[in-house]
Amino acid sequence: MTAVNFGHVVFAQVRQLVGNLNKKNFKATSGELTQLVEIYGHDVYVFLFRSLINQLDLKSAKPPSDQTRLQLLAQELVAVTCKPNFVSIICQAFEGVQMTDDFCNTLAKTLKLTFAQHITFGLALAQSHEMQIQQQGFRILKSKVGESKSTAANLTTISPDVLSNLLLLLQTNALFEPKDREQVVKAARALYPHKACKDVALAALLYADQPGADGSPALGDMGLYLPSGRAAAGQLAEAMEDMGYAATASVETMVGILRCAGEVTDAG
Repeated sequence: MTAVNFGHVVFAQVRQLVGNLNKKNFKATSGELTQLVEIYGHDVYVFLFRSLINQLDLKSAKPPSDQTRLQLLAQELVAVTCKPNFVSIICQAFEGVQMTDDFCNTLAKTLKLTFAQHITFGLALAQSHEMQIQQQGFRILKSKVGESKSTAANLTTISPDVLSNLLLLLQTNALFEPKDREQVVKAARALYPHKACKDVALAALLYADQPGADGSPALGDMGLYLPSGRAAAGQLAEAMEDMGYAATASVETMVGILRCAGEVTDAG
């Protein structure tokens, strides 16, 4: 059996499981779908979302009546937002869908998205290659960012990885005004005080421009967040991956990261 044919078999199995889903078999079906996703990965996850979206009439202003599939969609959306590849999964799952304001409002209300889930969903859509989907993602983010301006409470359920992605997008995309970023940064700094922030990427985005209050080096010095010597050398690639574009924000930042790793040799 070729890889292509084998893929068709797995997709057919997912389609059948979603099609036969009901209240009585929900737990067993959900478990089987989770197994398939864990075994076959990204493409099957995308196909699962597409199967659920296609079988639910989310284009109507009226909330869908199929509560069982809605429950599964809500469950999977929560699960995918915790995965490192959530952006590509959500973007591909919603390709070709008419992402109107009504559609997104119905989806959010029906699935009862929390602030964190809404932000994560908007972040993923904003990085889509399809202009219409991308613009809808930006609209979601702009509307939700306003909810975080006065308190850090709304950010407590957002993972550091998602928050780093949000800060980077606010910082680099011209569609967002400086006040948008300032609001989120202020709330995030209250939630992640400088000495308590252990996430490398998040620390760089929040505190790289601030010297220590006691005259210590600026927090842009990644030596504050990486172990020293040989241990740092072993973690250099992982740390740079966590930081994303922030690692190459300037020559000085890049030099600082390399210095933190100490002397790196072929012998390691």
